[in-house]
Amino acid sequence: MDDAQEEPLYALTTALAADGHEVHLLTSGEMIARRVAFVSRIGVLRRLDEAGVTVHTGVVPVGVVDGSLRIAHVLSRRLRELGPVATVVRGGPLEAPPLLDTGGRQTLVIGDASAPRSYVASGREGYDAGLAITELPLPA
Repeated sequence: MDDAQEEPLYALTTALAADGHEVHLLTSGEMIARRVAFVSRIGVLRRLDEAGVTVHTGVVPVGVVDGSLRIAHVLSRRLRELGPVATVVRGGPLEAPPLLDTGGRQTLVIGDASAPRSYVASGREGYDAGLAITELPLPA
């Protein structure tokens, strides 16, 4: 993902958190926004923190078990539960991991996680995914 493609993901993430959703941002990398210019990265990290987004690095989602999102550490493969999940939005690299077992929860696959596409198409898919999520009732 180039710099321009990462920015809409962070905007969607902060917008969802601002709308009252509990948002967890997962990355298999050591840090988020590493392809974003340093000055812009500071703003991204600040906005995510102010919005209350929980960032998890070095992990990948592996499934939803009994309504809880299960993640695995990329190096140790240690599993842990993040808690109840209503919706999973996946945006990411060109190569998609094995399908995520969401236990029947709604799953939206957008951007290059679905197929290679342009920044504009990825941004539109992120926008549409955000609208779809904000129309869902919040979990009790």
